[in-house]
Amino acid sequence: MIRQLYRVLGPEGSRPLNRLLLLQSGAAVLQGVAFALLVPVLKALLGSDPADVWPWLAAFAGCVVAYAVLQGAALSGGFTVGSQLSRVLHRRLADQALRLPLGWFTAGRTAEFSRLAGQNVIQVMSTPAHLLRPFISSVLTPVTLIVATFFFDVRTALVLLACAPVLYAVQQGSTSLMRRLDLGRDAAIGESADRVLEYTRNQAVLRAFGRTAEGYGALDDALVAEARADRRLIARGLPGLVSFTFATRLVFALLLALGVSWQLDGSLTVPTLLALLVLLVRLIDSVSSAAEAGAGMRIARNTLERLGAVLDEPPFPQPAEPRAPRDASVEFTGVTFRYDGGETGGRAVLDDVTFRLPERGMTALVGPSGAGKTTVASLIARFRDTTEGTVRIGGVDVRDITADDLAAHVSLVFQDVYLFRRHDRGERQDR
Repeated sequence: MIRQLYRVLGPEGSRPLNRLLLLQSGAAVLQGVAFALLVPVLKALLGSDPADVWPWLAAFAGCVVAYAVLQGAALSGGFTVGSQLSRVLHRRLADQALRLPLGWFTAGRTAEFSRLAGQNVIQVMSTPAHLLRPFISSVLTPVTLIVATFFFDVRTALVLLACAPVLYAVQQGSTSLMRRLDLGRDAAIGESADRVLEYTRNQAVLRAFGRTAEGYGALDDALVAEARADRRLIARGLPGLVSFTFATRLVFALLLALGVSWQLDGSLTVPTLLALLVLLVRLIDSVSSAAEAGAGMRIARNTLERLGAVLDEPPFPQPAEPRAPRDASVEFTGVTFRYDGGETGGRAVLDDVTFRLPERGMTALVGPSGAGKTTVASLIARFRDTTEGTVRIGGVDVRDITADDLAAHVSLVFQDVYLFRRHDRGERQDR
């Protein structure tokens, strides 16, 4: 997920993230060292000469103070990166919206774009402070503790190393399951968002035919599917989290049994055993938090991938050598057009269409719904590019005309217009 954060932040926004990673890594290592110092502290307190505890206690206090300083700075850095993410993502999404061809904004993509710029950006904002920091600690602190265990009891450290791949496999299975469930949930949320937009935009038609009183079936079905996806995420994701917690408790029980057996055969002293058990408790607690943090990171990664996919969409292509139209005539030559994404089942909406509209003339395109009238207008304005053939304005291929020049030659009055709060003459002048 860190790669996705760098990807969406870009080079200009990566410096605060670098600082956060450095501070949190240092805090996590210091936390592990502080926990490890509990072993000599407890051994000295429980040994024959408790006065030996002071040097170890001083070292422990120094680590705690250093950890508190770094952790505080990392916490502040997490919120800084979150606010930076919000600014960068909103700016990049706004810039990308201006660069994308208008034909890209289908009803479904418009709803998705709105959700990404609103709900998903807010979700990603909390990732550095509330997910990334705990995840770094849940990884680096146990690693530090395992390394420190070699200095106190090699056998215990080797058992921990042997159990680590098992715990990792269980944790990966849990987080992978959460990721798949979140992808299904996100698809359900996207469908319900599309249906809400559809329901609000078509109120006139729904009321005219009396459909509002009995409800709108497509919207009801989408909301029910979203609720089911939420319940599925909880019902199927929770066992994965519980299984990882159960596995960590089994590891602790195994080490407890081995420690007692080593103490009984005289190869491990009681003070060392008690100190190692305290260390193992802290280790298990740190590892257990990795499951929750990992599941949240997988969900955040899905969101970042969706944001990255939109930001990586190819922009509206601009001509390398732009040309200016000679006049306002429009010409279609052998134009064939099919919508992407299976909107028409792969059928050509326009098939080998050729005609010419003279300058200063008036032409009406007449035909049934779905005949391609709106498609012709969108191709003239270059909301989309033709599948085959050429559209020319003033004798120049529209693909060789800059967006500004094309906008200066084409004026559209859409079927669904937005009325600003001004007098009628101002409205008509805008159109």
